[in-house]
Amino acid sequence: LGMAAIRANATVRYFKCSTLLERIGTARLDGSYRSFVTKLSRIDVVVIDDWGLSPITVNGARELLDIIDDRVG
Repeated sequence: LGMAAIRANATVRYFKCSTLLERIGTARLDGSYRSFVTKLSRIDVVVIDDWGLSPITVNGARELLDIIDDRVG
């Protein structure tokens, strides 16, 4: 999916799910969360890989759903 989007000249960002959750947590702590989400919203395709390889907390699931909801509105 990501490669097809790149070939179609779309902007693409790839994250492992655990890495994205870490970045969200760090952004919350350092006050850059809104900026991080805004940057993600400007990317055409965000690929989140490796779902389910490690447990996701309830808060982590909420964070991911918020990111997805911000993108699809």
